[in-house]
Amino acid sequence: MREYLLIVDDQEINRDVLRLMFEDKYDILEACSGEECIQLAKEHGDKLIMVLLDLHMPGLT
Repeated sequence: MREYLLIVDDQEINRDVLRLMFEDKYDILEACSGEECIQLAKEHGDKLIMVLLDLHMPGLT
């Protein structure tokens, strides 16, 4: 079974840095909004091993 690391940040540069740090060890999923994060969590929730989440993002209040 594939396992994923989910990176959630509205800033592309932050997602890029985190992806570069972890892509050798994990399969990466990325979301740029809270809504996208929720959708990916619904689709891959049982395969997520970690979520790196920016707490200060627009949307979903």
